[in-house]
Amino acid sequence: MNELPKTNQNVNLASVMYHRIEKQIADFYNNLENNHQMLVVIDDTIVEYIAYNNPYLLIFTGKDFQGNLTQKLIHVNQLNMNLISMNSSNSEKPEKSIGFLGEIY
Repeated sequence: MNELPKTNQNVNLASVMYHRIEKQIADFYNNLENNHQMLVVIDDTIVEYIAYNNPYLLIFTGKDFQGNLTQKLIHVNQLNMNLISMNSSNSEKPEKSIGFLGEIY
């Protein structure tokens, strides 16, 4: 996983927030019990992919609760995300299902 940027970089850049999100999701996932799975949710969107476009745009692609494709474009200062641990019928922890796409234009 990428290291967090040095403190002399602009901490408000989308790339910095992207790497912080990536680390938080990895930490949350690594602490799940074996019979749990992780969901990343923003409002009504179950997030499948995360990307960014500097300086301030985070891009979240996924599906709403009815299965419709959604994409949220969020300014770094407006982000509100839930990481949810859910019981799984599988006894093993499933692979992390969030794709980190990096910077897109």
